[in-house]
Amino acid sequence: MTSYSDIGFKLYGNPGRIAVNITVACSQALFCCGYVNFIVENLHYVFVETIHVVSKEDKYITASILTVVFCFLCFVRKIELFAATSTFGNFMILITVVFVVSMGAIQIAD
Repeated sequence: MTSYSDIGFKLYGNPGRIAVNITVACSQALFCCGYVNFIVENLHYVFVETIHVVSKEDKYITASILTVVFCFLCFVRKIELFAATSTFGNFMILITVVFVVSMGAIQIAD
């Protein structure tokens, strides 16, 4: 057995394979929707609180902008093009973790 659909096939035959594949596809689609919603919420917060570009009620503008950006990103054929931005993102995560831990240590010390 090499996949979940193979397990479904062994247990319930072809209907089991189909049910497992539908469930996995729905799970992946809902995860992507949740992730996009997470990005929209956070970027909208940045737009409202720091840049003051849109109002709090205009979340659909942020979602529309991100939809256009994500649609163009879907046309990228080689993921190696994102290596530099991925490295930059990892570096920023490292800086954030160091900052949070150091600020927490300072708060505990006080």
